[in-house]
Amino acid sequence: MNHFIEALYESMALWQAYYGNFYTLLAITQRIDAYPIKWLNFKYSADIQDYVEFYNRINAIVLETNIYNSDNSDNKQIYKSINPAFKKIHFNLRFHLNKQPLSLYDILDRKEKWTLLPIKSSAFHMNGKDGEYNLKFISKDGHLEAVYSSLSYSLVINPWNIGTYNYAPLTDSPNHYTYDVEPYYKWNNTPFLKGQGQIASNIMAGENILRYNQSSKAQENYNKIKELFNS
Repeated sequence: MNHFIEALYESMALWQAYYGNFYTLLAITQRIDAYPIKWLNFKYSADIQDYVEFYNRINAIVLETNIYNSDNSDNKQIYKSINPAFKKIHFNLRFHLNKQPLSLYDILDRKEKWTLLPIKSSAFHMNGKDGEYNLKFISKDGHLEAVYSSLSYSLVINPWNIGTYNYAPLTDSPNHYTYDVEPYYKWNNTPFLKGQGQIASNIMAGENILRYNQSSKAQENYNKIKELFNS
């Protein structure tokens, strides 16, 4: 096991015992932020099972964490809002945990480990010029995401459209909404963007699907990759 991760595991146990889950997640994020080289060495050199074990430990902590502030000052209704401190966990920690093949060619070589999603599940990653050509893939366990252009076969790095890590897979709808989707509505994908809210985000997604449906080339490219991926 990587020494950096071993030490982090030990610290995680202490943080959870003395300070709780929310503090633990923030401390993990800060530790990885502070030692990017050590983190990247583990991320890209570790045995795949060790990496999966690590992010599953993080997932377990997240799913046990109450990320909301509550306000019932009117004594009639409780209003929930996401704790602003979760923003760093939403941006930084998810960025660190996500791991993607560098190109569409690479993911086709590893297709047994990934799933090509239908367009309706990719619509939030198809914004802007040529966004209708973007293809979204998700790892078999539902946590890692990757988005590629079917025009260039390159990894999409536009902040509006990047693949983002999921603390909960799509199959776990309530937790996926709470820990992945709702923070996206509030804050978007990166600190450089502004959250659009649920209504505006879904309108944009609907417009993206419409542009795809109006582009025979985008549909042709999707079907070609789908055939290659399923062969």
